[in-house]
Amino acid sequence: MTKAEAEALLRPLGDDTSEDEAFAGRAATLLDRFAVNALLAAEARRRGLDERPEKRRELEWVREEQLSKETLRWKVDPMMTEPDEEAIRGYYESHLDNYREPERYGLRVLQRPGSPEAIADGYRELANVRAAVRDGEPMIDTDGRVVARVWYSRSQVAGWGLTVLRSVDRLRPGEVTEPIQQGDALWLIQLVEREPGQLRDLSAVRGKVARAIEREERWRLDYQLLQRTLEAAALERPSEVGRTQQRGKD
Repeated sequence: MTKAEAEALLRPLGDDTSEDEAFAGRAATLLDRFAVNALLAAEARRRGLDERPEKRRELEWVREEQLSKETLRWKVDPMMTEPDEEAIRGYYESHLDNYREPERYGLRVLQRPGSPEAIADGYRELANVRAAVRDGEPMIDTDGRVVARVWYSRSQVAGWGLTVLRSVDRLRPGEVTEPIQQGDALWLIQLVEREPGQLRDLSAVRGKVARAIEREERWRLDYQLLQRTLEAAALERPSEVGRTQQRGKD
């Protein structure tokens, strides 16, 4: 793959990567997928799979779709302008929730095996800890130590399972869940405090705001061009139908 081809593949991920910590991982995944697709496509051509009639029609449709996108890009690109400072600030202020840090949870967490042979003992242990916490005692682990409060993002909690996330979302500070079975694990979680996502300053997200404005403007112009194309086709269709009917009579 050439440098230009790689840049073309990564372009949808954004031009300014300094604000996106996940860019490197997403880029690597995209390039890996491209490499696998190229290898499998080469094997398909060797086996003649691309010569099947139904596959040729499908490939032609994909080709036409890509050409239509390229035509739209060719027509829209000259109409695009960079958003000015007023537009950037206005968009930012009207979409503040898009530029907040993720909500964080301060949690105390106990986890036990949820395998069939261990689940009964695990439930009993966590139920006893829960009862003690509800009586005002600290959450104590089996080693006799108080379970430390740790900060977790919402996405981290979601990674434990949807049942766990929903249970945590229902808690108020100081409350503790029932023992939760999620997959092969049992969980007992106390919410110590919840920290709402902090708003990121405009200076830190200016590039993202500008790209969002440009993306919405491109969608708007694409839609307008598509509508005009459809309207023009509708005006031409009656004459095309008339010519077809006349040829039938001849």
